[in-house]
Amino acid sequence: MRSLLNLILVIDLLFLGIIYRPLPAQAAPRQPDMLSKTSPSLGGTSTGPDCLLYPMTAKQTVIDSAAPGDTIDILGGFPELPAGNVDRGWLAWDPQWLNVSDLEAELQYPQLSLSNYTNPLDPDDHILNTGDYVASLPGNNNSTTTRAVLHTLVGQEIIIPVWDNFSLPYGAYQISSFARVRIDSPSNINLTTSNPTILATYLGPVTVEQCPYLSLTKSGPVTATVERPITYTLTLTNSGNLTATNLVITDAIPAYATYVDGGTRVGKVVSWTIPSLSVGSSLTRMFTVTATRTITNKDYRAGAEGNISTTGDLTVTTVISPDLTITKTGPVTATAGSPVTYSLVVTNQGGLATNMVITDTLPAHAVYVSGGTLVGSVVSWTIPILEFGESLSRTFSLTSTNLTIINSDYGVSADGDVCAMGSISVVTALVPDDRMSQFYLPLILKE
Repeated sequence: MRSLLNLILVIDLLFLGIIYRPLPAQAAPRQPDMLSKTSPSLGGTSTGPDCLLYPMTAKQTVIDSAAPGDTIDILGGFPELPAGNVDRGWLAWDPQWLNVSDLEAELQYPQLSLSNYTNPLDPDDHILNTGDYVASLPGNNNSTTTRAVLHTLVGQEIIIPVWDNFSLPYGAYQISSFARVRIDSPSNINLTTSNPTILATYLGPVTVEQCPYLSLTKSGPVTATVERPITYTLTLTNSGNLTATNLVITDAIPAYATYVDGGTRVGKVVSWTIPSLSVGSSLTRMFTVTATRTITNKDYRAGAEGNISTTGDLTVTTVISPDLTITKTGPVTATAGSPVTYSLVVTNQGGLATNMVITDTLPAHAVYVSGGTLVGSVVSWTIPILEFGESLSRTFSLTSTNLTIINSDYGVSADGDVCAMGSISVVTALVPDDRMSQFYLPLILKE
């Protein structure tokens, strides 16, 4: 009885136009990672030659009545939506993608975006085949970028899904086949009217092909020592349903890194060639560099025969911290009442040091004379950067009313909570001025 009531309620809501594309309860929200260009990077799909598919669709009845060479509308969306909803025939590989920016990314990155495919009726299904559902992406989506990308497709043979059923509760098309089409002129693209169209030449049906499904990850140490070997590991996996052949992995050597070994280096790119990678298999490749600064790398990718490609999405950063030391020198003795000058030398034997601050606290009974910046009883200097292997010195002067000046409170700090303190106390003994200690006996003349 409860099931019957629920069914009647759904029918009533559909009639009123209230229900349109809710997500199934079991579907966890998926953010459109691809739009920030940090997608899961599963390059390739299971549909069409070269595994390329574009997010437009035509109805199966249109395809059935067309002959190769006929002109068809490839924005053949579902026309019978509830009032207030607009569907033009655009597709969203991920049900969470609802905006024109999502469509722009789908058009610009067809392989990368299709790797995010999720069946709205089966959230665990991420490989598109006939019989599966694809969410609609509502609206005209007449943006400058959309039109520009469509214009780049003019003259190309592209593959689109074909639908024969529309699930109103999920706002999704059921895919019945795939078709090859060609947009012959920019004038065939019309997104400005209330009934937008994209006219294309129908070239014939396309059978669903098996394809490799590649993903690439990279790992490396979080921290490293300057000029010591740093080894990175790339892992390539084929989770598709066909062996990948003639694979090439490339990794650009990051700035401030020096290649040591691993792979084949040409210029700033390390590469590996692999004859094949079977279904469900993974392989690893490694290379080693050294560096004198923190290095960041996100430019690594892999490709295979059939126009299959994948791009690593994880930025790998290895931090090489500065290694600072500070020393201080001054005279062993000095004349009381005269300025005494001290020198501080900072050396960096690690990664780039930034925003360094050198400090030296005035000893008791000392009077600041010059050098650096005095705040309270602390003299300081700010230095923007200090490279690996470089040193710099700073000086300041003081006088003292004590006969002995003892100072051990000096140090240096830099970004990244890097700091070093002086380890040796500098002692200066003040001696009286000889002129002040001279005295004269009276001169007595005897007649």
